[in-house]
Amino acid sequence: MAIAYCAGLLHWVAERLNDDTGPERVMPPLAVFWAGLAFAVAVAALVGTGIRAGLLFGRLRRQEYAALTGPGTVHSAHDRRRCRDVSGYRALHRLVGEHAVRLVGCYATLAVVLAALCCAAALSRSRSVPGSAVGWQAVIHTVADVGDMMLGWLPVVVAGVGLLVYRNDTVRRSVGVVWDVGTFWPRAAHPLAPPSYAERAVPELQTRVAGILALAEHDPRRMDGVILSGHSQGTVICASMLLQLPARWRRRIWFFSYGCQLTRLYGRVFPAYFGPDRLRVLAGTLTRPDGCVAWTNFWRPTDPLGWQVTAGEREVPVVDPEALHPSGGEVADPPIRNHSGYPEAVEFRRERAMVARLLPRGVPSPRRGVG
Repeated sequence: MAIAYCAGLLHWVAERLNDDTGPERVMPPLAVFWAGLAFAVAVAALVGTGIRAGLLFGRLRRQEYAALTGPGTVHSAHDRRRCRDVSGYRALHRLVGEHAVRLVGCYATLAVVLAALCCAAALSRSRSVPGSAVGWQAVIHTVADVGDMMLGWLPVVVAGVGLLVYRNDTVRRSVGVVWDVGTFWPRAAHPLAPPSYAERAVPELQTRVAGILALAEHDPRRMDGVILSGHSQGTVICASMLLQLPARWRRRIWFFSYGCQLTRLYGRVFPAYFGPDRLRVLAGTLTRPDGCVAWTNFWRPTDPLGWQVTAGEREVPVVDPEALHPSGGEVADPPIRNHSGYPEAVEFRRERAMVARLLPRGVPSPRRGVG
C-alpha cells in the first residue's frame, strides 16, 4: 500500500510538471494505473452507497415522525422538534437493522469485482490508454489520474480521521466499534492487528465469576447467584464466557444484555460463533429446571447498535426518551439515551429487583458512581 501511495503521488506530481505540448515523460506502472482507475470507481460507488443510505434514512425518518405525531393531531413547536429528534434515532436504528447488510453487501460485491478486474488488467500487461488518447480512452485516463491523486492523498485522509478521533465523539465511537470488532478475535485470525483483548478479558471474567460462586459457605463475600451484566461489546464477552463456563456455575447466573450486538453485527458477520443456532445454544445453557431462561435482553428502538435477540430469552423494551416534556420538577427535557444509560432506566431497575428476588440470595446492586 505504501508503494501505491508513493507511486500515485509521484505520477500525479509528474503530470502537473509535464509540458502539455510534449510527450508524457513519466508513465505510471501498470499496477498503479489500473489501481488508480479501480480506486476512483470504488470511491464513486462509495459515494453512491452513501447517497442511497441517506435517501433511505430520510424515508424512514418521515415514517417514524408520522407515527410519533399521529394524523389529525396539533402539536406545539417544542413537541415537533422533540419528535424530529426521536424519529432520527429511530430511523437510524431501522437503517442499521434492516438495510445496512444489503448496502454493505452490494458495495463489497462491487469492490471484489473491481479488485478482480484490476488484477486481471494488470497481469495482462496491456496499456490501452496512451497519453494522447481521445474519446473514451481520454475519459479513462482522466479517471485513472484522479484515482492516482486520491491514492497519494489517502494517508493524509487517514491522518485526518485519526485526528478527529480525539476531537469528535461521533467519529471516536464509530472507529471504536470497528476497533472492538477487529481486536476481539485472536491474532491467528488477523496477524497484523494488535493483541486480542478477548484472550485476557474472557478468562479474567470467567475466573472472577467462578471465584465468587466458589467461596466458602460462611464467607461473607459468597453469593449464591450472580447477575452478569453486559453492555454493547460486553454482551459478546459475556456470551463467550458463558459458553465456556461449567454447567454448575451457569445454573447460578442470570445474564443481562443491553445495547446487544450479538444479532445484527456478530450474528451476521460471524454466524459460526454467534449465529442464531449458537445463541439458542446459549439460551439453552441458561435455562433452569423449571423452564425459565435466565437471560434478559434490554433494547431501545432509538439504539442503532442494540437490538432484540429472539433466541428464547426475555425481551424487555426500554422507553426512550422517558417523556417529551420535563417532569418531576426538572426544567430540561428528558435525554435521548439511545446506546447509553440502560442501568438508569425504570425497566432495568424493575427487572433487576425481580431477578434479585428469584436468585437464592440477594445480589448487590452496582456500586454508585460506576457507569
